[in-house]
Amino acid sequence: VMSMVMKRISNHDRKLPQIQRINEMLMRGIGVHHGGLLPLLKEAVELLFGKGVVKVLLATETFAMGVNMP
Repeated sequence: VMSMVMKRISNHDRKLPQIQRINEMLMRGIGVHHGGLLPLLKEAVELLFGKGVVKVLLATETFAMGVNMP
């Protein structure tokens, strides 16, 4: 999922600290989900959590909005 997300992000934006940190964390099974994230990153976190790839999720109430997850 993250590789598909990275393809949709411009080369310039891939170098942004937010993108790099989220990518590193997701590869370790750790996700964050909050209103300050890019929508594309929030969607990736939701998908990876749903598939069980993300084992630890730190989230605000933004994760519960419209997402049927435990």
